[in-house]
Amino acid sequence: METYGCQMNKAESRALAGELTNIGYQEIDQPEQAAWVILNTCSVRKTAEDKVLGRLGYFKAMKKKHPIKVAVMGCMGERIKEMLAKVFEVDAIIGNFNKKLFVERVKEDLKSAPGIPLRATQYPLKPAPNPQKAIVTYGILAEQYDFFSYHHPVSKSHAFVPIMHGCNHFCTFCIVPYVRGREISRDPDDIVQELQKHVDNGIKEITLLGQNVNSYHHQKTDFTALLDKISAELQGHVWLRFLSSHPKDLDPALLDILDADLRFCRHLHLALQHSSNRLLAEMNRGHTKEDFLALVHTMREKWPGMALTTDLMIGFPSETDEEFEELLEFLHIVQFDDAYTYQYNDREGTPASRRTDKVPEEVKTQRIQKMIEVQRAITQKKLSKRIGAETVVLAESTAKTQAGYLLGRNEQNENIIFPASADAIGQFVKVRIVDMKGQTLLAEALV
Repeated sequence: METYGCQMNKAESRALAGELTNIGYQEIDQPEQAAWVILNTCSVRKTAEDKVLGRLGYFKAMKKKHPIKVAVMGCMGERIKEMLAKVFEVDAIIGNFNKKLFVERVKEDLKSAPGIPLRATQYPLKPAPNPQKAIVTYGILAEQYDFFSYHHPVSKSHAFVPIMHGCNHFCTFCIVPYVRGREISRDPDDIVQELQKHVDNGIKEITLLGQNVNSYHHQKTDFTALLDKISAELQGHVWLRFLSSHPKDLDPALLDILDADLRFCRHLHLALQHSSNRLLAEMNRGHTKEDFLALVHTMREKWPGMALTTDLMIGFPSETDEEFEELLEFLHIVQFDDAYTYQYNDREGTPASRRTDKVPEEVKTQRIQKMIEVQRAITQKKLSKRIGAETVVLAESTAKTQAGYLLGRNEQNENIIFPASADAIGQFVKVRIVDMKGQTLLAEALV
């Protein structure tokens, strides 16, 4: 299984892998020896799709020598399903609503005809019974998204747990509502039950996931009430995070719960996208830069010590030089701890893709390079103030550049390298920060 894109894809890949293992498959690393090669795909960025198309070409050639079957899962399976079946001759297309049905189908294949390819062309293309609940898929069709009950950990210490799926916002640049569908939230009791299972199994960090996680709403339980329920009912020590948050839906009352329960890591990722009110309106973001700044002030006041990261888009259609400079100035005002920066690219079917006032590629490249430099300087200045401080790190892996060192993150999501044996991987370690290199902190372990 190969996974591209967001953390939700990673969680769903682990869940599907677990389901397939339960019915008799074994997960392996050598695709030429596999019965099935499954690519879980992303359509949010063109670069992610390009990588998958390259891999599909590779596997199409491999099929001439090895009897593998190839499945495309996720958002590309929703967006360009007919092309994938025709050009790349994939054996199954697993839409975002179809993962459990795929498991049932290959389960029957194991019983009746092991090794016989499951051809995508065996499935008729038919309209969804309710377009508000389902997306027309090439292949198996389900009417409504169905959550897996358990998402296997993505590492020795970390698990992703989806709590909602889809998005109702329809930002004009975003493909997600078209490939993931409308928002549906998971039963809160099921969420707590899965969280407790992870904690009981020794997982040290859990991230709650949703395309717009703080718009979670299941019957009378909204996101604030859900976190309150988790805080009250979940037993054991674990770090808790959540992704991704929309500024328009973040309830300030949530901050009291986050501050009261120290298991919630003091780090919030809040996607700004831009600081130009004109562009925010054209993106259909539903907030202004003044709204965002007021929210940041409230968060830092009610939840002291929090780290704030964001998403920033460069080159949305019609972005002017003045609006770009305004964004740079806004970075200095807000002082993000870090930012994920990317260039706008067309996603077919979105309103923004039909616009004719596109920013030239060379201009976008120049702007994003400048913005990265500005944000890197802000990040490094903030990190330098951490030198001398003590913090707790969750050790994740051996450091690639230094023998005898481990790489981990603290609750502010800062990367930290420190000397320790591999036995400490997956454990909390108290350290003192002594230096920094680039955007990585160097530390010494404390007894």
